[in-house]
Amino acid sequence: MKRISKVYNFGIMTVMICLILLSTDVLYSFPLPKETLRLQIGMQDDTFDRLRIFLELQKIFTFLAERNELPSRNVPADLLILFGNDDIKTIEKAAGVYKDGLVNNIVVSGGRGRLAEPLIEHAQKEEYAIKGDLGVISEAEIMKQLLINNGVPEDKIIIEDKSTNTKENADNIKTKLEEKNFLQWTAVIMQVPLQQRRARLTFEKTFEKEIASGDVRYMSYAPYVPDVVKMSPEELVDSISLCMKEFERFREYGPNGKNHMREAEIDNEVQSAYDYALLLGRKRMLPVEQLSRIYSDRPSLFSIKHSI
Repeated sequence: MKRISKVYNFGIMTVMICLILLSTDVLYSFPLPKETLRLQIGMQDDTFDRLRIFLELQKIFTFLAERNELPSRNVPADLLILFGNDDIKTIEKAAGVYKDGLVNNIVVSGGRGRLAEPLIEHAQKEEYAIKGDLGVISEAEIMKQLLINNGVPEDKIIIEDKSTNTKENADNIKTKLEEKNFLQWTAVIMQVPLQQRRARLTFEKTFEKEIASGDVRYMSYAPYVPDVVKMSPEELVDSISLCMKEFERFREYGPNGKNHMREAEIDNEVQSAYDYALLLGRKRMLPVEQLSRIYSDRPSLFSIKHSI
């Protein structure tokens, strides 16, 4: 009986050590073929890939959902610039940042674009009452109502309600702030997490001269960082799809494309994670329609990791 117990304990310790090594990338530096590693740690043929998928996806999520430090209550930012979106949690977070005394005003941007209807649906699902003609109301007006419902005074909200994409958000915000005589200011930039980095890069392109002169200072702050462990299968599928599109947009809208944004600087670790996701897609381990097979083993694998 003692022998069985020792073997069992040794097996648990081996799995825990492997999980720690996986999380720190040490395991990938070993000069051994992956098949040998699989054999030595006793994993099934594709469990190694299943586990690594989620570690690599979290790297991508964290990269896209960039977060600088927020300003202090002693020196709040003049503005929080909220780009057009349909995520209630993001809008509620923006209200929270204001109520914490970290910003003095909130700019909401978005016309009657493709996100207006989903935003209305999400607001109603959360039992917010949206006033006005729901067939024509702008994203900015909806966000304004949600902010007011969350304790932000109406006179502290600036609306830009003509734009229908990220570049137009930035361009029209610039015009609006000039009209209101905001010539020197500080800002917190906020967008849904997986589009946060692109929003910041677009902002930097639009306000390039003002940033260079020091008239505009800013910080980029995602409302939250998606946690791959806590996502439902449906949320994970949507997030993976959005991540892949974001990397495509870096190329499409960057300096070598439409030049709507500054170049996205992608470090080797994140590029490796993205390339790995693409590789698994080609191996048909990461297409949307087959993700459930990979997802099925996730809770048991990660429950061990999070108990360490």
